[in-house]
Amino acid sequence: MHKQLHQTDAYDISWINGSQCLMVVVRDGVQGFHGVSKFFSSLREARGVKQAEGWVLDLRQSHKIPEELWKWVHGSWFPQLADEGLRRQALIMPDSPAARSQWRSLKISTLDQEIFTSAPRAIMWLGTQFGSPPVRPPSRISAPLRARR
Repeated sequence: MHKQLHQTDAYDISWINGSQCLMVVVRDGVQGFHGVSKFFSSLREARGVKQAEGWVLDLRQSHKIPEELWKWVHGSWFPQLADEGLRRQALIMPDSPAARSQWRSLKISTLDQEIFTSAPRAIMWLGTQFGSPPVRPPSRISAPLRARR
């Protein structure tokens, strides 16, 4: 179940009960200095409220962030969040090639980051123990019947 934390025309930020992570969906409206800075402020605030160690960033509809602002996001904002306890980030990459290239360049040594094509897979990954690969649920197929003697 989702609990809406912040919603605008440009993005939604929700808490996903059970997975203990934030789900962030960016829409076309996060553009320009004001829109991008407001988004990152809202994201930091939501993370602080829930003390989330991980989040899914669904960036499919996002645009490239202005270069001077990206330098701050990459060089200061993300490292600070990692220092404050953000451990895992699941990215659903932007459709825009320029924006996708920008997000692929994000490398924070203390942030475990994976790229996904769907939100359910990203949420499953975030729900696993940190530092461990996802655990597959046990198969529903029963063991083969033993031959009678």
